Parts: sequence; C-alpha cells; structure tokens
Amino acid sequence: MCGRYFIESDALDFDGYLDWEDAGEGFTTGDVNPGDNALALVEQDSQAVPRVMRWGFGGQSGKTIINARVETIGEKLMFKGLEKRQRCVLPASRYYEWRRADGQKYDVGMKEGGLFYLAGLYRIGERGNEFVVVTQPPVEQIQRIHDRMPLILPDRAAAEAWLRGSDARFTQNEAVSVRAEGSEQLTMSF
Repeated sequence: MCGRYFIESDALDFDGYLDWEDAGEGFTTGDVNPGDNALALVEQDSQAVPRVMRWGFGGQSGKTIINARVETIGEKLMFKGLEKRQRCVLPASRYYEWRRADGQKYDVGMKEGGLFYLAGLYRIGERGNEFVVVTQPPVEQIQRIHDRMPLILPDRAAAEAWLRGSDARFTQNEAVSVRAEGSEQLTMSF
C-alpha cells in the first residue's frame, strides 16, 4: 500500500524533461498525502505532459480509494479501461510505509537516490482529475514491513513505457533502499 510519498521541489526539473510549471499552480511538494493535489504526468499527443490531480477516487459510498492492485486493474469496475487509456506517473523522491506490527515508519527510495516514478491511473471525477497509485506485491525488503508496495518506475524510460500502455515489470529488489525513521532509526541494508 502507499499512503504517503515525498517529492523534493528541486527535483522537479526532470533533467530538462519537461517544464512542470505548465501544470499550473496548487500542487503539493514535500509530503504528498491522500486528498492532496499532486503533480502527475500523462500522455497527450505522444508527449508526457504535467497535470495537477487530486490523490484518490471518490466513491459513491463516501469512501476514497487511493490505490489499485496491478493484478486486478483490468477486472475491477472502478478501474476497468483506465489501464489502457488513462495512465499517469507520479514523480517521487521516496515513499513511506508503516510496519503493521508496531507502526514503525520506513522511508523507501532508490538505492542510487534521486527521482523515480510511481505508476498510477487517473480519471475525471466529480472533483476534477483524480488519480490512484498502482500497487504490486512487495519485493523482499518490503515483505517484512507490508504486504503491498507501489509499482515503482525507476527512470524516465520506464515512466514513458507505462504511459504508452506497456506492462511494467515489477520493482526489482536491487533498486530499493529502505530506512527506518523515528525513534528506532534503524538502517536496513539489503
């Protein structure tokens, strides 16, 4: 599961990839939480373009859905069809996960550091553009913490492939760095 991620504002130059200011105003940098407006990239005319979107699909029951399982996005009514034509990617510097057993917070990012992307789906809902983060089964390092993790796209090429509709490979073990935060301050090396 992914319930919070972090994007450093100075990482948004995307190595000259695009001008994020084209997205407009009002998106969150730093900690991004469900319900926040965040920067997403979508494909338009074979180009990745930035859009501001709200994190979470509002449901009829009043419940907000923030994640979608990659294994079932083609089957679930809420997501059916979006996996083919309404994909997005979310730039991130890291994401956070909490161990269920004791609530210990972990910071998860790329071993090499820097920007990566979370795979997502979007739709135009009652509240405007909304997105969910696509999740996958966890890599070995994350299994000790949680039973799900975001589908991480490690670089621009992987992000562009996701936007074009290709099946993304699951996140690889060797790409992920996990560090405990808070009073425990453990460093987990994998």
